[in-house]
Amino acid sequence: MFTDESIFLRDYLFPKMNVTDSKEYKFLYKFLKDLELVNIKIISYKESFVNSLKIDSPFVSQKVTDKLCTLNQLFELNLFIGNIYLTINIHYSIHNLQKFLNEIIPLIRLLFSINPIKTKRIILNYYLIDVKKELKEGFQIPCIIGKDEANSGSCLRDSNESIVNIWRTEEIAKVSLHELIHALGYDYVEDTNEIIDHYKDKYNLISDKINTNEAYTELWANLINFFWISQKVKRKQYELFITLIGLEKEFCKFQAFKIFYVTQLSTLEIDINQKTNTLAYYIIRCELYHRLPQFLKMCRIHFKNYIEINPKKWFDFLLKNKLLKKNNRKFNKINDKLMNTTRMTCVEYELF
Repeated sequence: MFTDESIFLRDYLFPKMNVTDSKEYKFLYKFLKDLELVNIKIISYKESFVNSLKIDSPFVSQKVTDKLCTLNQLFELNLFIGNIYLTINIHYSIHNLQKFLNEIIPLIRLLFSINPIKTKRIILNYYLIDVKKELKEGFQIPCIIGKDEANSGSCLRDSNESIVNIWRTEEIAKVSLHELIHALGYDYVEDTNEIIDHYKDKYNLISDKINTNEAYTELWANLINFFWISQKVKRKQYELFITLIGLEKEFCKFQAFKIFYVTQLSTLEIDINQKTNTLAYYIIRCELYHRLPQFLKMCRIHFKNYIEINPKKWFDFLLKNKLLKKNNRKFNKINDKLMNTTRMTCVEYELF
C-alpha cells in the first residue's frame, strides 16, 4: 500500500509520534466524505514516441534534466473533470501507467470537487524520473537548500489556463495536489511587507521573499492526501486519517529541525530562500502543524469551502504562530538515509 521509503520513515517515526483527535479533524473528514464528486468525461487519448524533452521551469535541476533522455514514450489523455478541461501528458519509459492513471485521476477528481470553479484549462505534464530529493553528497554546514533538494514541480497560472510540470516519481501524488492547488488559484495571496518583516525578524533572515502561500498549499496537499489514502481501507478509515496526521506532524517537525541544523537558520543571518521556498515548505508548515485544529477552524469558518484562502485571516493567523526552535540533538546518531532525505512527506501511497 505504501512505498518502501514511506514504510522506512513510518517505522522510525511511529514510536515517537502522538496521535491526537480533534473535533476539527472530524469536521474536515466529514466535509471531504460528504463531497459530491464532479463528473469525469474522457475525450481522447493516444500514445507516441518522443526524441528530445525540455521542461520549461526555473526549478528543474541539472540532475533531473540529465535524466530526461531516458523518457522516450508519451501518453496523452484529454478529459473533462467537472468544468475543467484537463490534458495529462505522461513522459515515461518502463512505468505501469494503468495503475498510475487508475489512482491519480480519482485523486484529481477529489481535489476538483472541493471548490468547483468555472471553466478552466489545465495542462498537466508528468516526467516519470526516479530522482530523490536529498542533501548533496558531502554537504557542509551551513548549506543552502535548492531545487535539487526541494522542488518536484512547478505551476504557471493565469485566469484561463494553467500549466503544471511534475518531474519526480517521489511524492508524486502529494506534489500533484500541491501544484494543482496552485493551478486552481485556491492559495492565491501576495505577502504583505508586514508578514515579510515578521519572518525576517523571527528567524534572522535577509530573504526578501517568503511566499507563505507555499506552506498553506503544502499543508492542504498533505491533508487531502491523508483523506484519499484513508479511503483505501474498508475499516477504521477515520482512525487511519488522524494517524496519518500524527505521523506527518512528527516528520514535519523532524525535517524542520534538520533545516535548522544544516542551514544554521536563526544562528546565522542568511537568505534561506535564495534558491527556493525553504522557509515556507519546512518551517512555516511546521508552525501550522503545531496549531492544526485552530488552522482548520479558521479555514472552515472564514475560507470558501475550506480551501480558498482569505488573505487577511491567513496573515493574522501566521502572526500568532510561535517561534520554532532548533533541536540539533536529533541528528547526532541517525543513519545517512534519514539524514539525507529532504522530502516533504513521509506518507506516500504506492502508485507504480
